Amino acid sequence: MRLADFIGLPWKIGGRDFEGVDCGGLCMLAAKHLYDIHIPDIWQYDETNNLDVTMEVLQDLSKIASRVDKPSNGDVISLQLSAGYVHYGLFIDGRMLHISENTRSRLSRQVLHRNGNIVYWRFSKVGDYKWA
Repeated sequence: MRLADFIGLPWKIGGRDFEGVDCGGLCMLAAKHLYDIHIPDIWQYDETNNLDVTMEVLQDLSKIASRVDKPSNGDVISLQLSAGYVHYGLFIDGRMLHISENTRSRLSRQVLHRNGNIVYWRFSKVGDYKWA
């Protein structure tokens, strides 16, 4: 498969395949097909609890993945969007593959913010995580 196969996928809360994905599902799907990395799907959520679960995922990441200072291809990027809401994307060649609610998957470039932090898609990075 090629990176282009993961651009333009439709949004679907809880989605884990090419018919539709959410941000976590896109990370799992692309990591598996592009880098042979298996990200476990241990978080169950739907429209009623997805915001709460994004915070649980962030807490769990440090237990099931290694935090890295500098991401490499296939690593998960976590972003703080607003109080209590975290967004996830997959690092690919200096960019982030991601999807947000009611959009299609896309690549965003990283930007060095004036305070020295790396940001993607206008939001501050919380951390980068690698699966063994």
